[in-house]
Amino acid sequence: MTKVVPLVLMTGLLCVAHPGAAQERRKSYQKLAPYSAVRWKDSMPEVKVNGTWYELLAINDTAAGEIVKFCKDKEANIWQKRFEEDLVEMMARMGHEPGEKVSLKIRDLASGKTELMKDVPNTHTNRQAIWQARNQRP
Repeated sequence: MTKVVPLVLMTGLLCVAHPGAAQERRKSYQKLAPYSAVRWKDSMPEVKVNGTWYELLAINDTAAGEIVKFCKDKEANIWQKRFEEDLVEMMARMGHEPGEKVSLKIRDLASGKTELMKDVPNTHTNRQAIWQARNQRP
């Protein structure tokens, strides 16, 4: 019985020391994405929107590089998975939760032209396509 007490106390101390961490894990986030596919050029995401591939520069004024860095800092071993499949959660944890529509700052891979796509639907269908493609990789 005496061995159980320290474990219970330690568990209680961990919960008190990091109350936000426990809440963060319990919160449910929508599984959405504003693009239907993601591929990587080094650490920078390229995304497919309306059948065309672009370099992703920002989502709602949050630089793609900042989102990637946050994912790497929080989930070093699975940062690409977190960026691809859990975008809403990761941006929310950054304080920039995206809504049902987002703005995408993108660069056309062929022309190099930068543009801002406004009111891009952030959908579950896109996220599922990303999830499926990721889980079919060898």
